[in-house]
Amino acid sequence: MQRLLINKENLSNINIETRSLNLQENEVLLEIDSFGLSANNITYAVLGQSFGYWGFFLTNEPEQYGVIPVWGFANVAASNNPDIAVGKRVFGYLPFASHVVVQPKHVDSTGFFDAHSQRKSISPVYDHYVFCDTDTGYQLANESWQITYRPLFMTSFVLSTFVASQYSHARNVFITSASSKTAYGTAMLLKQQLAGQSCKIVGLSSSANIDFVNELGCYDEIVDYDDIETYMAKLNSSSTHTAEQNTQVILDFAGNKNTLHSLQKGLQDYQVSTQLIGATDVNGRNTSDVNTSGEVFFAPSQVKLRQDEWGKAEFFAKYQNAWETFLRAIKPHIQEINVEGFENMSNQYLSALQGNINPRQMLILRP
Repeated sequence: MQRLLINKENLSNINIETRSLNLQENEVLLEIDSFGLSANNITYAVLGQSFGYWGFFLTNEPEQYGVIPVWGFANVAASNNPDIAVGKRVFGYLPFASHVVVQPKHVDSTGFFDAHSQRKSISPVYDHYVFCDTDTGYQLANESWQITYRPLFMTSFVLSTFVASQYSHARNVFITSASSKTAYGTAMLLKQQLAGQSCKIVGLSSSANIDFVNELGCYDEIVDYDDIETYMAKLNSSSTHTAEQNTQVILDFAGNKNTLHSLQKGLQDYQVSTQLIGATDVNGRNTSDVNTSGEVFFAPSQVKLRQDEWGKAEFFAKYQNAWETFLRAIKPHIQEINVEGFENMSNQYLSALQGNINPRQMLILRP
């Protein structure tokens, strides 16, 4: 087994570990076939200490090293569990590795939960592994799209329903890191859900990604990060808002404190709701001389809330409909890039850590 070990205090300090694995009673060995790498995984690393993402796949290394989670497909290579046959294909939360040992519980025809004693989970959503042969959302031809977008799109789905239900009266919804997958998934859904409302969806992006964001067609306006102050001055000078339109919403996927500070300062005369979702800009979090505020948006809690409200059947029916619509819209804009071998995969992680993620590509890593 090989896996990528990352220094939790210095995310660019990495090691490739090679070790043997032995199965205990009831354990199952998953051989990892493929997984995605995106800004979402960098967020897992950046927020790993505070959010608990390092706790899913513990290492035998000193405490300062961890393994980041990824989403992908794996095959059962060996099984000491009578309910899970060798050869079963599963989709779920996996380590950046070639193999992983899980201890299944609550096994049924749809999948199982990992109850391994070393797993320190922050939500059951991350512990569930789905059998592909009974997954109604699984399509062999769309495996790469499922790896790359399906986990992110769940966040987009529940975030958009949250904003649409709570802030449909808002004047603007500002979305940072507008070229990131979860961000534009949210924007596409909000575009539909807020149709007919006066609320505008404003994407913020670096100049390098402006053209791509424009092509997507899901933002009413797009603002270069360098032009935030100019945009805010124009917004405030032309403002004729009423009390009902006094709310501005910020969905922060970038985690750049300077950007967030500029937005909040420019909107200081409004009621502002800030939701903190991601940290795609690693270096932008290190600014200590600016003050920002916001509420952390934790998608698993919103999934449970909507399932309790709608019922699971209706929740997944709505999600599947939204997913299929999104997939049709995004496919023409994205190219699949396959990366094979641990050395190449590790280099790809380091490149992504530096923000070198081409929004026109989806990265599929194959151990």
